[in-house]
Amino acid sequence: MKILNLIFRRNLIIKKIKDIQFFIIIFLLFKILINLFSLEFIEMNDLFSILVGSNIFLLSFLLTGVLTDFKEAEKIPPNLATKIHSLYLEINAIKSYNPEANLERTQISILSLSKYLLNWLKGFSSTDKLIETYNSAHNDVVQASKNYKGDVSSLRGRLMGLMNGILQDVNRVRVVRETDFAPFVAWMANFVSYTLLIGLVFVKSNDLFNSLFYLFIISFFILLLLKIIRDIDNPFDVSNPKSIENISLFPLEKVIEIISH
Repeated sequence: MKILNLIFRRNLIIKKIKDIQFFIIIFLLFKILINLFSLEFIEMNDLFSILVGSNIFLLSFLLTGVLTDFKEAEKIPPNLATKIHSLYLEINAIKSYNPEANLERTQISILSLSKYLLNWLKGFSSTDKLIETYNSAHNDVVQASKNYKGDVSSLRGRLMGLMNGILQDVNRVRVVRETDFAPFVAWMANFVSYTLLIGLVFVKSNDLFNSLFYLFIISFFILLLLKIIRDIDNPFDVSNPKSIENISLFPLEKVIEIISH
């Protein structure tokens, strides 16, 4: 399985590179034509170097930000898995205090919520349907707590705390999916990057081969980095076949397998 994942991941990276090769070829062809017709007019000076430095700073800022968000988002599936497993165990524990309690409906609701959560994280289910399933499961958990003989407040507090935690994680995922990291900075990084690449096309050079080589290296690095930043900005884009970096949903899948038996 790991070998298959590595092969699939390598193919996605190759596909990502193929997505930018068209633009790189266009830049190189323009450079050749502009050099042949002596249309180069930009001198490589300190101002141009400042433009390169500002672009590196913007890209570094964006990459650091999206990577930080990515690492935080990695904690969500394990947290959801822990809460769902604990919720299931708490419901089952009611049987120890009230052997006559009928908890089958609640157990099915928790399992159903878990599966909808997994499908929603994969992008195969709508948010409205997930919230509807959550509300139904919440009601069934409340009803199950009534079967507890004794001080129900402590049990209900734990159950409601777990349900509330699940809803918080759902809302966190929605925020990550529906908002971009520093959109104005991202726009500036794109603008400066393409301005830099166009500028390199018109930079005066006595050696065309060296110019093409540096244009290829810089354009490849900048364009690929911009694509990777856009990809990492949504770590829950599992349903997108072009996405390379996504959060592992293994903990949630494992919990569903456990509570299904």
